[in-house]
Order: sequence, then structure tokens, then C-alpha cells
Amino acid sequence: MKLYRTGAFYCLIVILLLVQLFSCHQNKPQDAQKATVVANDSLDLSYENVMLRYLSTQDFKSAALVNKKRNELLKDGYFEHSPYSSILLAYEYLLDDNIDSVEIALKNLEGQKLSSDLAVLKDYLGIRANFSFHDVTSGTMMEQIIDAKEYALAHESVFTFLFYNLLANAEYRQGEYRQALKDVESWYHYHPNKSNAHVSQAYQEMKFMQYMALHDFEKLKGTLDSCKHYANATKDSAIIMRMYDLQSQYYFSIENNSKALEASKSTSIIYRQPIP
Repeated sequence: MKLYRTGAFYCLIVILLLVQLFSCHQNKPQDAQKATVVANDSLDLSYENVMLRYLSTQDFKSAALVNKKRNELLKDGYFEHSPYSSILLAYEYLLDDNIDSVEIALKNLEGQKLSSDLAVLKDYLGIRANFSFHDVTSGTMMEQIIDAKEYALAHESVFTFLFYNLLANAEYRQGEYRQALKDVESWYHYHPNKSNAHVSQAYQEMKFMQYMALHDFEKLKGTLDSCKHYANATKDSAIIMRMYDLQSQYYFSIENNSKALEASKSTSIIYRQPIP
């Protein structure tokens, strides 16, 4: 009896070892798969950050720069099959004003499972490619922008700010200056890079245009001062030149023609020193 029990005990040990060994073999592929998913998610996040970096300073990027970055990323085998490859290609075409190619690049995303941020980017690039003030004033495109903005808000997308910029531009063209001003505020509120001097300057300049249209001269002067402050902070000669033009507009609006002409003459020279 004792011998029987000892044999049974050893059999049990062998069975447990076999189960553990089998389990290890099962876990290895699963662990490898999990590691691959984590690595791919990390890469997708890095690609998203590339798009965010470009789009959060969208007025200061060129198709050539985006093309260079895309070729660099293509050295990574995963990028070629990532939806961000088509997104970045569509953005390059957009900057190059190659509208038909934007739509072709975005069609590559059809049938793919997209994250909410990717879906937002796809919507934005598609709308931007076809952005027409004629369609905006007729209301066709306005509905698309609002729907896309609501989707971005509902999914707390980091790219939500982009649609407020489109809305503000459309509303300004429609003469809805107060609503445009509200959407400019929302654009800046949701902007992920508001500490950047270029972004802050653009924000103040957009407000200046709305206040000018509203003939709100009291707020116009304060906004102009902020424009000059951030323009000097950028140390960008083109932006500083534009501030002289805004100064000229302001002085003409308050009928100070001598100051207006002085500022207007200054725009013919590229200034690198601060605006007084």
C-alpha cells in the first residue's frame, strides 16, 4: 500500500510538471504577441505626435519638410503599414495643394480599423482638402465641419482645435464676427501648443481681425499690443512686418492718418528690431 501511494505521488508530480511545461509553451507566443502590440501602440503614438507637432504649427510647415520626415519614418517597416503613413502622405499633398492626391491617400484608410484620433485626422484632412468659402456660405461644408468637431469633442481628441480654426475662418467670411470670436477662443483653449509664441501671436491676430470687423476699438488696441508682444517674441521678420500692417489698419480705423502712413511705410522694409 505504501509503495502504491509513493508511485501515485510521483505520477502526480510528473503530471504537474507536464502541465506547467505546456503552459509555458502556451504563454510564450501570447507574451510575444502582447509585446508586439505594446511596441506597435508606442510607434503609433510617436506617429501621432509627429502629426500633432506639424498641425499645431500648421502655418509654419512645408510639403518638403513633411516629405523628408515621411521618408525618414518609412525606414521603419511598421510605418509603411500604419494608417499614419496615409495620413502623413495626405497632409504632404495638402500642403503641396495636390487636392486630388489627398483624397486618394485617404481612400487607403477605408476598411481599416481607426482609432478616434485617426478618424478625426481623416475627417480634418478631407474637409481641408475641399474647404471652399462658396460651400461654407451655402452651408454644405459648415455641416461637415460641425459634425466632425462634435465627434472630436465627444472622443476628447487632441486634434479638436483644428475644427474650431475652420469654423472661425468660415464664420468670418460669413460676417458672423461674434461667433467667429467665440470659436477663436475655443481654438486657443483646445490648442495643445498655446505656449508657443507663434501660436499665441496667431491667436491675438485672429482676435484683432474680429474686433476690427466689429469696430470694437477699445479691445482692438489691447489686442494689437498683444500681437506686437508675441510678434517680437517670435523674432520672425515676416510676422513683424505683418504687425506694422496691423498697426496701420488700427490707426486708419481711429482716423490717425499720420501714424497710419508711418506704419504703412515700415512694411516696405524687413525689420528685425522689436516693434515700438
